[in-house]
Amino acid sequence: MLRVNTSGDKYYAIRYRNNQGKYVRYTIGRHGSITLVQARNEAIRLFGLLSQGVDIQREKNNAKHGNSDICTFGEYLNEFYFNWFKQNRKGDQSTINMLKNTLKNFHKMRLDHINNKKLNMFVGNYQSERGVTNKRINRIITAFKASLNIAVENGFTEYNGIKGVRLLHEDRHNIVRYLSAEEEQRLLDAVNDIYFQYKNIITLALNTGMRSGEILSLEFKDINLNKEYVALRSENTKAQKMRYVPLNQKSIDALQSQIDNKLSKYVFTNPRTKEPYTKNRDWFKKLLEQADIDNFRFHDLRHTFASKLIMRGVDLNTVRELMGHSDIKMTLIYAHLAPEHKKKAVDLL
Repeated sequence: MLRVNTSGDKYYAIRYRNNQGKYVRYTIGRHGSITLVQARNEAIRLFGLLSQGVDIQREKNNAKHGNSDICTFGEYLNEFYFNWFKQNRKGDQSTINMLKNTLKNFHKMRLDHINNKKLNMFVGNYQSERGVTNKRINRIITAFKASLNIAVENGFTEYNGIKGVRLLHEDRHNIVRYLSAEEEQRLLDAVNDIYFQYKNIITLALNTGMRSGEILSLEFKDINLNKEYVALRSENTKAQKMRYVPLNQKSIDALQSQIDNKLSKYVFTNPRTKEPYTKNRDWFKKLLEQADIDNFRFHDLRHTFASKLIMRGVDLNTVRELMGHSDIKMTLIYAHLAPEHKKKAVDLL
C-alpha cells in the first residue's frame, strides 16, 4: 500500500500480523526513491519471508546496524565472562580488575565493533598518559584477547576483532627483580621480629618458589613431612595441574611451626577470623621498609628462589620443574644469570 504521512511524504509499506498476533506496518521505501514495480517485488519477497517465519523487522535492523543480538563488552563481562573466568582459570583478581577498570572505555562497545585500530589507539594513549611499561601493556592486550576468544567460542560474537594486535617488545633481561645476598640477609634479620606466621610464609616463599596464592591456599592435608613435600592441588596452581613441591629443612621447620599452632584446616589462618589469609600486602610492605628494601614485590621472592638456583649451577629444566612453569620459555628469563653453562658447553669441544 502507499501511505502519506503528516508532512505529505509518500511511502510504500506492507501490513502484516507478527508472531504475537499484532498487526505491524513495515515501510519498504519512499515513493520516488523506488518505483511501484520495485515496491511490489519487495513486498512479494517480504511476504515470502514471513511465510517462513522470518522476523523481517529484525532482518531490517540487522542490515542497518549489524546483528542486534550482539551484546556490549561490559554486558558480556558481567553476564558471562567473570563467572566463567573464576570457574575455568586460575588467575588472581588483577586480571578481573584489568578488564573491569583498565578497559572500561570498551564496556559500552559492541563485541563486533572492537577492532585492532581501536585497541592500538587505546594502547598509545594509555601508555603516554600513564607511562606504563611494555610488560604492563602486554598483560592488558593478552587479557583482552583471551576474553574475546572465549566470547567467540561461546557464540557471543563471530570473530575476535583484536586477534591480530601484536604484543610489544619486552627486554626480558631487565624484568627479573631478586634479592641480593645483602638484601636477603636484611630481610631475614627483619623477619625475626614479626608475627611467626608471616615469618613462615617468607621462609616458604624463599625456599620453595611457591606463589603467594599457592602458599595461602595450603591445607594441612597437603603436607607430607615424612616424604618432605607439599602437594599443590590443581585448583590452586596457575597451570591448573597438580604439582609436588620438595621441601628443604628450613621449609620443614616452618611448616612444623604451623602444625604446632594449628588454628583451622588452612596452614596459614588469620587468628581473628579463623579464615585463610588472602593477601600479603600490608605486613609485607612494612617488612620491606624495616629491611630497607626498595622496588620489591612478594612475587619477587619467587624470582629470588629461581635466581639463586640458577646462579648455583642448577640446570634450567630442573628450575622449570621446581617453579611449575608449563613452558621452558618462562624459565629462560633467568638464563642470563648462568653464563657458565655456555662456557661448559664450549669446553666440551
